[in-house]
Amino acid sequence: MSRILSGLKNGIGNILNFNIGEAQNMLIKGFYFRTLVVIFLFFFCILTNSCKDNNNNFRKNIPSGALNKKLVRICKNGYWGFIDVESIQNISIGIPAKFDCVGNFSEGLAFFVEDGKEKGEVKFGFINENGTIVIEAAYLRARPFNEGLAWVVRKDSLGGYINKNNKFVIKPKFKYGGKFNEGLAPVTEGKKWGFINRRGKYIIEPRFYGAGYFSESKAPVDIDKNDWGYIDKAGNIIIKPDYHSAGSFSEGLAKVITKSGWKTKYKNKVEEMGLRTKKGYKTGYIDASGKMKIPPKFRWGQAFSEGYASVGIIDGEKDEDCGYINNKGKFIIGPKFSSVSKFKHGVALVSVKAKEYTKEKPVYKYFYINKKGQKVFEP
Repeated sequence: MSRILSGLKNGIGNILNFNIGEAQNMLIKGFYFRTLVVIFLFFFCILTNSCKDNNNNFRKNIPSGALNKKLVRICKNGYWGFIDVESIQNISIGIPAKFDCVGNFSEGLAFFVEDGKEKGEVKFGFINENGTIVIEAAYLRARPFNEGLAWVVRKDSLGGYINKNNKFVIKPKFKYGGKFNEGLAPVTEGKKWGFINRRGKYIIEPRFYGAGYFSESKAPVDIDKNDWGYIDKAGNIIIKPDYHSAGSFSEGLAKVITKSGWKTKYKNKVEEMGLRTKKGYKTGYIDASGKMKIPPKFRWGQAFSEGYASVGIIDGEKDEDCGYINNKGKFIIGPKFSSVSKFKHGVALVSVKAKEYTKEKPVYKYFYINKKGQKVFEP
């Protein structure tokens, strides 16, 4: 955590082309607020593909207006844009880096952020695949579109769901909400979570302490404060709540965090952005029956995407303990990176220590790799 936060403090706004002097100048010139926004959105969107949308079942429902480009995010000089991964051999700038922050494209649209330096506000809007603003920045928070709807939060801190014409289809009355998937979305108006349909009607009444989105006909839920299991669409428990935390299914597997601990030099670390397990809990992967398919032996892990899952080993050395496993739990790439993200369109964003790295000023070099672990693009 310390290495990540220190690196972020020293310039995550320029995360793909890091320079200490530039980062310091940014802070001096009053861009500290933008840096904080970038920190939040970078991990919010990279981790969360929720954090990235791994379900491809609705790809066929992308509207005809979408260009279906293969766009992934880049950040340069504190601003965000996209590269177009037409093929691994042909990577080009798709949308110039001109936004304060951006999310991944989903169904032809991606959210962008205006940091509102003058008024001290952060506002979310949406752009299309040409980089044109189609929904003006007017919301406090937003999630990517899925199944034609996007979660947004108004200035009064109430959230609801809009369509691509920026019309509220489900009125803003919720405190928090997740994406729609398989016709349902997790929401909460107070302490308990339930699931609503596209009309905003509760299909599963609020009774959970936490919930994730449905995928492969199952959703993770917190039955009793850190007792996570899985339910079906009738609200029946189908996988016992035996886990400290759990994620949605992707490609037949779901990340779970066990309640058993381990002893390591990382034991008391406060791990970054919810990705890394706390208090020594182990991360593994279960199948649809609830059977542990990949034993809990990792310090942290993300959902599978394009056949790979990014994980961290428990006792990593030299600050480079992250890599990628297949669905058998075997390392295919690494572990040799300082940080990793999910694969999207055949590439993934990773980092390693830069030459100028020191403990006092940790500096990281970010670039994209292919599925062989080879560098293919570095802005």
